[in-house]
Amino acid sequence: MQSPSVFNIVVFGTQSEFDLTKVLPEGSVIQNVNYDIDKLAEGEVPPGELVICFPPSDKSISMLELAQLLRMGYPSSLIFYLVLRREDFEKKRIIKNGFDNAFLLPWESSELQQSLGEAALYSRLPELKDYAPVKVLDLVAEKVLDFGTKVYLPVNNKLVTIGRSGEPLSGDKLRMLNEGSYGTVFVHKSELSNFHDYTKKVLSEMGQIQSETERQEKMRVAVRELVSDLFVDDVQENTFGKSKAIVEELSKTVSAMMKEQYPVIMKKMESLLNEEYSFYRHLSNVSTYAMIFSMAMGLEKPQEVAVAGVLHDVGKTALPLEVANTEESQMSPHALEAYHKHPQLTIDVIKMKRVPLHERITKAILQHHERCDGSGYPAGLNGSRICVEAKILAIADEFDYLTTLKPGQTKMTPKDALDHMIKENGANPVVMKLDVNILVTLREVLIEGKLTKKEDKNAKQSPF
Repeated sequence: MQSPSVFNIVVFGTQSEFDLTKVLPEGSVIQNVNYDIDKLAEGEVPPGELVICFPPSDKSISMLELAQLLRMGYPSSLIFYLVLRREDFEKKRIIKNGFDNAFLLPWESSELQQSLGEAALYSRLPELKDYAPVKVLDLVAEKVLDFGTKVYLPVNNKLVTIGRSGEPLSGDKLRMLNEGSYGTVFVHKSELSNFHDYTKKVLSEMGQIQSETERQEKMRVAVRELVSDLFVDDVQENTFGKSKAIVEELSKTVSAMMKEQYPVIMKKMESLLNEEYSFYRHLSNVSTYAMIFSMAMGLEKPQEVAVAGVLHDVGKTALPLEVANTEESQMSPHALEAYHKHPQLTIDVIKMKRVPLHERITKAILQHHERCDGSGYPAGLNGSRICVEAKILAIADEFDYLTTLKPGQTKMTPKDALDHMIKENGANPVVMKLDVNILVTLREVLIEGKLTKKEDKNAKQSPF
């Protein structure tokens, strides 16, 4: 196996509340530098393939000035700006001033780690910059491709052709990709339009409304933009209309998935399983699972629970850093008290920004940590006092936790996760946390293929 090449990172500024070494790619070499405006202006900077900046302690240094000076010293390097306090985080303004990306820590630690990993990979394999990742789930066996596809082999640090334009992708190759856990292949950016034309034509024949590549990208962008915009204090930067537009885009994306057939929806759900945790991936996944579970339960408007899923943990970003950096099981009573306020903090932010949401959505968000036995928070509600949307959201939240990839633990399938929750909550009704009746119905519909409650009532063929 090849050892990773050295990846030089220059870090400006210091802080002690976040351990940067935990997110650095293998082979990284760090050089810490104190801010010196005179040296920056004279171009006296150490070499680096990537630059990381923490906010300078000297408040007289403007962000625009800092970005301009750094860009002069590092004309071809990526420059990331890292923020540990939400009040300092205005992502769009930071990027507008000249930084390549900005991250709110610790909530965006996984996104930072991914971006650093990609930068290191592009440094080792520059040609990869000319390619875009697409989901294997969007490829259909024996259908002629209008674009070439490649897979990245990290051991050899190479892109290897797996499919050629003008030729069908064989079933054997597609099985090899799936069995080898290649969830992503790469398409040259010059052929991306061909890929999108292919998915529109081929996938529509199979009852799919949009490709999984498109759906996940739309969800990723919309979720991150919505969370970022919700916490911009400048009303000129973040208006009522902007937040409303993002929520509407999210609703359209999940509504498109609702029109697809059960096997397609299940394949998309399974494609989200067993990935490493990320704050935004968690919000996106919970949104998707909540929508699917709401459909299985026959709710009239599953898209509302999906929107609640996107927003349900936004209030966590308002928590103090000492709370954010601690596992719930390790929190002190004082920290736990603060943590238990995050559902209400989410509602407070939504109201402050005047985001137009139906009462069912806000109730689901506020109650998603309530438990059937009354042991939840923030109000200690129990049983029927908890709305069904919140019960489904709580199950989706736990489902994502159980199926997220964790070091040293075996992967959980959807059946495994549902069976685990049924076992944990079905033994004693007195201490039931999650609604076991909903869990059993989800297992019957999603795993055993029975009719949803709504369809059973209407005696129609299940869309699942």
